[in-house]
Order: sequence, then structure tokens, then C-alpha cells
Amino acid sequence: MKERMHNEVNLSDCIHSFLEKSKLDTEMYQQVVINQWKEIVGEHAAEHTVSLFFKDKTLHVKLDNSCWRNELHYRKQQIIERINAYVNCQIILEMCVY
Repeated sequence: MKERMHNEVNLSDCIHSFLEKSKLDTEMYQQVVINQWKEIVGEHAAEHTVSLFFKDKTLHVKLDNSCWRNELHYRKQQIIERINAYVNCQIILEMCVY
């Protein structure tokens, strides 16, 4: 009878480690933010969002209305903190609103 090895690894930890090492975790978190944008900033702001993309640790947000651009610019730091808390990782340091 074979003895069992006692170096078991939690599957969640293994996946997280793999994603970190392959640099896929950042891309995965960025995609989560894009998919959950409406939940993060609210329905009205999301409705006026034309495009949303990441470049390095900067989130670029293009809006269709100057009033909403001002609103998101005013709430920029709050949104950055909310995004990082949402994914429990610091994936964004800056946000550019157009």
C-alpha cells in the first residue's frame, strides 16, 4: 500500500499562485472591473460610459457627456479606491476621464 504525501496544497492558492506568476491576475482583475463597471460606478454613470480600458495601472474612461465627465473626475479618488477594494488588489493607481 502506498503512503500518502503530506504536502497537500489548497487548489485556490495554487490557482492564485499560477495567475500571479503568469501575470494573468492583473488582466483578470481588469476584466472584472470592466464587466462590473455598472455596479462600481452606478447605473447612470455606466450608461454614459462610451469606452473603458486599462493601460498599465491607469484606467481610461471615455464618457459621452461633459456633466458626467466632471462628476467622475470629481469622484476619481473614490472610484480608484472602490475598484481596488472590489478586486482586493491594487490594480489601478490613476484614472483618466475623457
